[in-house]
Amino acid sequence: MKRHALKDLTNWYKREKRKPLVLRGARQVGKSTLVRHLADSLGLDLFEINLEKQKLLSLQSEGIEVSPILQEVEIICNKKISAKALLFFDEAQDQKKILATLRYFFEEYPDIAVIAAGSLLDFALKKAEYSVPVGRIEYYFLGPMKFTEFLEAMGEPLLLEKLNDFSGALLEATHHRLMRRWREYLYVGGMPEAVLTYLQTNSPLEVRRIQNAILQAYQEDFNKYALYAQYRRVRRIFNFVPGHLGQKLKYVEIDPDEKARDLKAALELLILARVFIPVYHTNASGLPLKSQMDESVFKCYFLDVGLVCAFQGVDWSLLTTSSSEELLVKGPLVEQFVAQHLFFQSEGFMEPELFYWLRDKKAQNAEVDFVMTIDGQIVPVEVKSGKGGRLKSLMVFMKEKELPVALRTDINLPSSELIDQKINESMGRSVFELKNMPLYLIEKIVDVFRKL
Repeated sequence: MKRHALKDLTNWYKREKRKPLVLRGARQVGKSTLVRHLADSLGLDLFEINLEKQKLLSLQSEGIEVSPILQEVEIICNKKISAKALLFFDEAQDQKKILATLRYFFEEYPDIAVIAAGSLLDFALKKAEYSVPVGRIEYYFLGPMKFTEFLEAMGEPLLLEKLNDFSGALLEATHHRLMRRWREYLYVGGMPEAVLTYLQTNSPLEVRRIQNAILQAYQEDFNKYALYAQYRRVRRIFNFVPGHLGQKLKYVEIDPDEKARDLKAALELLILARVFIPVYHTNASGLPLKSQMDESVFKCYFLDVGLVCAFQGVDWSLLTTSSSEELLVKGPLVEQFVAQHLFFQSEGFMEPELFYWLRDKKAQNAEVDFVMTIDGQIVPVEVKSGKGGRLKSLMVFMKEKELPVALRTDINLPSSELIDQKINESMGRSVFELKNMPLYLIEKIVDVFRKL
């Protein structure tokens, strides 16, 4: 199964001044497989060392020297390192010192391509006993497979072509088939093993078995990064968030008997493990959006919509046979789908981030699902799972921020309309262009913004 990230990593390998690469992402999103595919596609000689299983003696000594590491790798792999070699240190968090050595690979052996990865690598980066080299390495962030990658895996080249060549309109027949595949994706999700299982077996039950195993693996990881006192809190939050997707997180609702600071610390562990996607409130009155972010006001989504379905016990038939209107009650699932795609929408070499806007006042409560930047403009994104949906919050936001264009994604064909409606007596009218796009086009949100 092809990943879009393969092109990015190929470009990384071919750079004249290539730095060692640290591949970051949650457990089982396909990091190791991606590196192997990179080696195969470029005809590289892969030297793969799993540092969880293979302890490098050269990393146990005082100081940092690259030459002994290279010699030990050659002995373990029983072959010489050549100009076409790709060194891959997997599960690097188990021997954190390897991260500090990356700068010396860059300085002393710049011709050797080096990649480090690991399921819980972010913990090692945060707590490394050795300083992690700034400016001497690159990071790449990998998430679940996106909807277009799912389409390609399912053997849908024509549908993929329609999305990639989107010009502002789609045929009803194309829309219908894309919606059918989109419903399947809600259930299967983007975890590579789940997608591969669906491709090979066409069995929702087998897919669910894989998803449950992944969820269990995430929970087994709690012992690796949560102290005994934190373990219970981490588990409680892990069980809480999938049932409250897209809602402002309030610690008192998670456990009224726990201190907010303790629950916050536990939540940060799950975010660091990249199991959760945090979406922070931004005032959105200027750019960059992060400069006006309030870290105390946020909502969370899970890593993958398929895992959410497994966690909640959502049945295959509910997603694949329900009417469009019935999908309305599964709104959080639809938001989850959009959130994970927007979160990983930017270039993989950039740290993923996502924002929303909230006015949390009793008399004037308003919320916009997501806020992003496109072509230097602030653009709100509203998610609607049914055919209709009120726009009052969006109108308030557009009026207050004086923005010209908003995006809405739902189950309908692409369209554009002028919104000119009265909000209330005090605020007056809100006038802006609303571009509507079907949910399966969310990856192409920039193209939609430009072409619709």
